[in-house]
Amino acid sequence: MRRGRYLVVLAVVAALAAAWLAMRQAGNEAAVKRGQALFLGEAGLPGRLAGHVRTLPASTTRCVNCHGASIDEAATARAAGNTGWSGALTRSAPILGHANLALPRGRRGGPATAYDARALCTLLRTGVDPARIVISGAMPRYEPSDAQCAELWAYLSIQN
Repeated sequence: MRRGRYLVVLAVVAALAAAWLAMRQAGNEAAVKRGQALFLGEAGLPGRLAGHVRTLPASTTRCVNCHGASIDEAATARAAGNTGWSGALTRSAPILGHANLALPRGRRGGPATAYDARALCTLLRTGVDPARIVISGAMPRYEPSDAQCAELWAYLSIQN
């Protein structure tokens, strides 16, 4: 009798864990999709130049404008089945993805640092990177919500 109850409890726990994992995965997929929309400019993320008060037109502050792939890189990515970077025609800043953000590396002569969601959000809001270096004033400063930061991070962290 005890063994039977134990197996029932074990089965219920396993079913709840599976349901929780499925819900978490579905939530993460939705966050990635919203993050992609932010990156590509399909969802609004107002920005302004450092030291300015005027908000720039949304078409000029899309992440993909500067951090997307060049035409050649986009063609190579599409041939490999990765369509995430296909919208950009030029690139004036580093391609953003797991390798360039989450893995420690030196930037601009500074110490090796890595981004996480919090560091990305700080950079977007203040223009200060994890090595406490102020980035170029050409990159807009944004006012993303914590949820938008998490969604953008979810998208960028699965890119190569």
